[in-house]
Amino acid sequence: MFSEREMVEALRELLAAERAGARAATACLALAQSSDEREQLQQLHQREVDSCRALLACLIHLGVTPGNDVGEFYNKVIALDTLDERLLLIDKGQRWVLRRVELLLANTDDESIRAELELVRCHHQAE
Repeated sequence: MFSEREMVEALRELLAAERAGARAATACLALAQSSDEREQLQQLHQREVDSCRALLACLIHLGVTPGNDVGEFYNKVIALDTLDERLLLIDKGQRWVLRRVELLLANTDDESIRAELELVRCHHQAE
């Protein structure tokens, strides 16, 4: 099991990554050529925002001030030229988050945290 300090660090890291993902999805909208691409990116953005809310709830449950960090992932995504390149990197980021969430789920018995992390996992399995 993770200590509370380890859990808080991991949750903060995930929250920063999800914020970066939400911003990246929004930035990608400018490159979307079709209504299907726009819809896909809007859905991705909403899932990222919902995941941020779940991670915020975890941190608040632990009595921790969440902070405002945004992960470097956003800069990596927008540095790419094409939407296809960006989407490939976003997909890779989604798989990274899923692995991290599953690790956290395996290392906590806190039912409130587990419930919120299950929501995040569901959002990332939808990909």
